[in-house]
Amino acid sequence: MVQMPVAYINIDSLLLNYTYSKDLNEVLIRKRENAQATLTQKARQLDLEMQEFQRKHENNAFLSEQSFKSQQQALVKKQQDLQALEENLTQELMKEQQKMNEQLRDSIYKFLQTYNKDKKYQLIISNTMNDNIMVADPSYNITNEIVEILNKKYKKSKD
Repeated sequence: MVQMPVAYINIDSLLLNYTYSKDLNEVLIRKRENAQATLTQKARQLDLEMQEFQRKHENNAFLSEQSFKSQQQALVKKQQDLQALEENLTQELMKEQQKMNEQLRDSIYKFLQTYNKDKKYQLIISNTMNDNIMVADPSYNITNEIVEILNKKYKKSKD
């Protein structure tokens, strides 16, 4: 069989096995967990303040109607601030994930351009969950070779 100068990379396997991809994913997970912890802590604090407000209201502990309304408005403001914080953290995480995805994609594309100078493939196709390629001879699959080389390069850059 004469092989055409074509190859494919299983993107799912690449991302699962490429150390740089794993590291970026870990960073993103930690940032998500930190954001969630911050939100949870602030939500608990607000909940306690609301319970205290409710307790005071039920026991007629407010000195005046003005004092009641002032604390009520302060709690509403804190609730709005918490919602705004959640939206901001979500947007920041989305931006961070997009940035990391671009860095990862760029590292793979730049590597493939260099890699292909020697290999001379006419076409390198990405395949995600067997979505683009229905059937292919495994000899066209260069995923493992690419992962191995990328991991070596990444390890060198970390050292």
